[in-house]
Amino acid sequence: GDEGKATEGARPDRVFTVMYAKNTNKKHKSYDDAILLVKGTNHLVLMDMTGKPIGKCLGYSAKALEELREEETLTFSGKLVEVGTPVPLEDYHSGRVFAAASGGTGAGGGGTLTPRHVGVSSKAQRTFKRPVL
Repeated sequence: GDEGKATEGARPDRVFTVMYAKNTNKKHKSYDDAILLVKGTNHLVLMDMTGKPIGKCLGYSAKALEELREEETLTFSGKLVEVGTPVPLEDYHSGRVFAAASGGTGAGGGGTLTPRHVGVSSKAQRTFKRPVL
């Protein structure tokens, strides 16, 4: 419950669409979609598109998270997280943000939640054609 814990510095929760990859030294990383929940002033929760938590962090300062913007990169839970567009809290609480990403017809920005492979072409996209001799 909310028993008067709202202090001056407390912020309402914020939600962002993000792309994340395993934090490796490899040059070509494969990114997947996720949702980043910023709870209060310094608690981060990274969720996959089914709503399952896949990373948590309390290590960032309240000021750093307050100034969080699109295209910023965070690193926690062994993941590299690139911040995307903000999501209305109603869409998060209703589950629309997850439905839109999993192929449902969510209102607003349907093209923002597509898997992106940086520097790596998927085998499904490559079809071998024998050269004509």
